[in-house]
Amino acid sequence: MKTKLIWDEERKRFESSFATDAEVKIPSNPNLEYMPFQKAGIIEAYNRGNALIGDEPGLGKTIQAIGVVNLNPDIKRVLVICPAFLKINWKRECEKWLVRPLRVSVLGGKQDDFTADIFIINYDILAKYIGFIHSAEWDLLVVDEAHYAKNREAMRTKLILGKWDWKIRTWTVKPIPAKRKIYMTGTPIVNRPVELWTLINSLDPNTWNNFMAYAKRYCNAIQTRFGWDMTGASNLEELQTKLRSTIMIRRLKRDVMKDLPPKRRQVIELPANGAADLIKRGNDLWDSKQEAIALLKDAMEQARVANDEEAYRNAVRDLHEAEQVLFEEMSVIRHETGLAKVPYAISHLYDLLDDDPAKKVVLFCWHKDVADQIFTEFQNRAVLSTGDMSKEKRQNSVDRFQTDGSVQLFVGTMGASGVGITLTASSHVVFLEIDWVPGNVTQAEDRCHRKGQNEGVLVQHLVLEGSIDSRMANIIVGKQENIDRAMDLGAGVNGLTEEWNRQKG
Repeated sequence: MKTKLIWDEERKRFESSFATDAEVKIPSNPNLEYMPFQKAGIIEAYNRGNALIGDEPGLGKTIQAIGVVNLNPDIKRVLVICPAFLKINWKRECEKWLVRPLRVSVLGGKQDDFTADIFIINYDILAKYIGFIHSAEWDLLVVDEAHYAKNREAMRTKLILGKWDWKIRTWTVKPIPAKRKIYMTGTPIVNRPVELWTLINSLDPNTWNNFMAYAKRYCNAIQTRFGWDMTGASNLEELQTKLRSTIMIRRLKRDVMKDLPPKRRQVIELPANGAADLIKRGNDLWDSKQEAIALLKDAMEQARVANDEEAYRNAVRDLHEAEQVLFEEMSVIRHETGLAKVPYAISHLYDLLDDDPAKKVVLFCWHKDVADQIFTEFQNRAVLSTGDMSKEKRQNSVDRFQTDGSVQLFVGTMGASGVGITLTASSHVVFLEIDWVPGNVTQAEDRCHRKGQNEGVLVQHLVLEGSIDSRMANIIVGKQENIDRAMDLGAGVNGLTEEWNRQKG
């Protein structure tokens, strides 16, 4: 029988699972600061030992996991498991947020570094590295997009969580040995609660120790002539309460709106697998043309200073021609790059849309055939808007996206959809390809970030690591953020007053 002390502790954990602030100092690097709700998530994950961080997408689950490492000096050896397209993003975030000199290694390359402190690996190659993974106990195991491990019979689930045979009462596949575990997913409470069992049993086997009892209580399990049917759902409010009082921390965007900027922008770098030659061609072309353009600009300035009108006209003409050649040659590279990213974009979109029928996403492309490939993959729950469609058909796509609950994805080309329409049914924008003019990108973002939008907008750019695509996206996002600061985006009266006081001393 539970004592009052146990009940009080469970109630405290339940209430703290919603926490949006914490009075605690968590180490961070200069010019970096955790949002209040992120601090609350970090301290809760730290206190619980094993935790399921189920915050809505875009609230910084990665930063919170790294915050736990910063808060706990005993964590020195970490394994991060994530989808392949997020490995580089994890490495960048670790290098940005870690306050201790922990070395980060991304496994799966041509030359793996096994001497690091933090190792990042994708689900698909776990079997190849299973010997190394089991060579010693990890101080912390982080499983990102943990719903990838929802199928008890899938090999990747067994490799991470293990496989226990109740008949012979032993592990037929051993789980990854770890002192602490943090599992992260934006959709922890799915439509079929049976899919949650593998995660919660791994994180808290003392509480979640009887699968059949769980299935009967929360999966509406019924026995049929074909066996047990556990695809249903029952007592979901009770399930969420119990999850929150044991292992789960979950906040929604609406819970933390006061902490969020109107727009949050992320550049997600994708692995360059199979695209090394394309990336090299793009970088070589860009660098060589930029050198030539710099020389022509210098010649133009010298002619202007010397008041040599003919030389100035010649330099201007040559500069215009060089820029035109660069644009045309880079257009080919950009098109090939867009096509190379399509498989990653499809994987990313499935992660965003699956298990959440209410989720809506806007995806922008530049090239029509890139948009067509994405639309073909998701056409049963997507609409398309490209320049070869009539205005009436494009407007119909907009209207369906805004009003039809079964339409989750809007796929549009920048030229046809970047201005003049409203897509406020979504607060999540993904750029697979972008315009190289920051103002045009901002215009496209503002299809979602405009009157009628009730949530902060998350903007993601999918780019290939080390590519011109990546360099330009980072430059554009930097310019946009500078413009936003100059225009006081979202600061309001209080923000302006604080800045006035700071400047006036």
